[in-house]
Amino acid sequence: MVTFDLTDPGAIVAAAAEILQCFGCVDILVNNAGISYRGTVMDTTVDVDKRVMETNYFGPVALTKVEYLSKPLPLSSALLPSMIKRRQGHIVAISSIQGKISIPFRSACQHILAENSQSESSRETQLSEYSNAASKHATQAFFDCLRAEMEQYEIEVTVISPGYIHTNLSINAITADGSRYGVMDKTTAQGRSPVEVAQDILAAVGKKKKDVILADVLPSLAIYLRTLAPGLFFSLMASRARKEQKSKNI
Repeated sequence: MVTFDLTDPGAIVAAAAEILQCFGCVDILVNNAGISYRGTVMDTTVDVDKRVMETNYFGPVALTKVEYLSKPLPLSSALLPSMIKRRQGHIVAISSIQGKISIPFRSACQHILAENSQSESSRETQLSEYSNAASKHATQAFFDCLRAEMEQYEIEVTVISPGYIHTNLSINAITADGSRYGVMDKTTAQGRSPVEVAQDILAAVGKKKKDVILADVLPSLAIYLRTLAPGLFFSLMASRARKEQKSKNI
């Protein structure tokens, strides 16, 4: 096992070279590392925004095209060029449903198409994941472009957009000041089993699917609503955000 810091360009280059030296090639690259975030736009420092982007966006991008980070690195020791040379490989990006729709407040994704009671914990409903959504939108865009460019080399690119998964992601999320959130969100606790999600991802890779949404009905419908009726989508999101802010000020 090769461990390294995804936010350290030098460590990424060294890890890629070590992996290729040990195994000769990488058949499937799964970009799965990431951090989550809880906070509001106005309360969050730019340094925290950069930290989220560094891990969720720049890290996977750097690992995928590691050759551009260190000119002395031989092309045969870089992941993407080695795939191109063999005309074989599969790159997988684990994004999020938030890479498809932006969520001003956490509960907005769940309830954008339906009203609910105000029984959820105030801390969960009043914190936004805008920085996480921004990083996932960037990830989606990058790998969509990469897919088009790699088609001529017969290299597959798959973007997976899951909904809530029962992991420690929310517990380890960072807040507006960079501190640890330390709370298991209700939605995360009720999320899908990581094993089930992993099986769906493997199935998608096996079928060479290009873009896969692994989410419940309401978030999936919200994506279509955002595409087909953006004005209505924005109105619903703004209405939900006002209600969340009002409950916060009470």
